[in-house]
Amino acid sequence: MIIKTMLIFLFAALIWFLVSGYRETQESVKLYNLLEEVGVLTESEVVEIKEAKHDNLQKSFTYTYSYTFIVNYEVLGQYYALQSVTASKNPDDLPQIGTKISVLYNPQKPEEAIFAKDYGDTEIESKRTILLALKAIISVLVIALLVVIILLIRPLFF
Repeated sequence: MIIKTMLIFLFAALIWFLVSGYRETQESVKLYNLLEEVGVLTESEVVEIKEAKHDNLQKSFTYTYSYTFIVNYEVLGQYYALQSVTASKNPDDLPQIGTKISVLYNPQKPEEAIFAKDYGDTEIESKRTILLALKAIISVLVIALLVVIILLIRPLFF
């Protein structure tokens, strides 16, 4: 009986983990969809290239680096920053400081912004694919959890 109870908790925890990842990804896609519809297009400028150092798990005492960029854009005299989400292993693959990049921002909340088509398309498409995969996995796990619960409570009624 303890193993069955642990199995139920394991299924429930896995479903909770997947649902929380689904919600976070869904919010990102919702924002992107909203800004595609009502976003105001403006020019931004690359102001910084950020370097992140990561431990190399395959080789001890070595590191790998990834690079992202940050742009500033102005709305009604107020400046906002937007950081690229997709990282590159080579800083030369990123736009250089001073490069102009189009940004779509929410006119109601200017701090909500995305890169226009030139820098954001592939990322959002992969998020949409992840959403579909998470929906399928969650559905299968919920059905499996229900089957396990039914099998557990069945002896109580028969």
